[in-house]
Amino acid sequence: MPEVSVIIPTMNEESSIGAVIDEVQTALVGWPSEILIVDTDSRDRTRDIATAKGARVVPEPRRGYGRAYKTGFAAATGTFVSALDADLTYPAHRFPDFLTALAEDRADFVSGDRLSGLSDGAMTGMHRVGNEILNFAFRSCTIPGSATPSPACGRSGGRSCPVCGSSTTGWRSPKNSSSR
Repeated sequence: MPEVSVIIPTMNEESSIGAVIDEVQTALVGWPSEILIVDTDSRDRTRDIATAKGARVVPEPRRGYGRAYKTGFAAATGTFVSALDADLTYPAHRFPDFLTALAEDRADFVSGDRLSGLSDGAMTGMHRVGNEILNFAFRSCTIPGSATPSPACGRSGGRSCPVCGSSTTGWRSPKNSSSR
């Protein structure tokens, strides 16, 4: 059984999927892992490229980003589950830092920051604003450094992540049962 499952939703990502898989494989050297490409009916060479790079392609005929993630989570077999986009906007090279924090039980959940290292033009202004709003909402779900639920949504058990600092929170995940 792999220790790490990486879920990557795709739809017509032939221009970047090979580089994304290469980056993930490089980052996860030494970690038994699987890369799941959840493909929502690509009409290009996405599936072929992913298979040639050693990823497992999970077909998902129903469209939608959330649907692709739900399908990927159901297919994942790793102790730790990670997710990223197929457009090279997520820093896969940070996976070892995040996984070490999880494996050493210094965090229960880790969420990375893709905006600070994003090159100009990689994301539209509207997408950047949307991401900032979602990041703010996520950080508001727990009070960093405490087990106190945030009034925003009532989640509890939050801890500041020792990897990412105050912009990342964590809480106990039922899947977190292994140590490295």
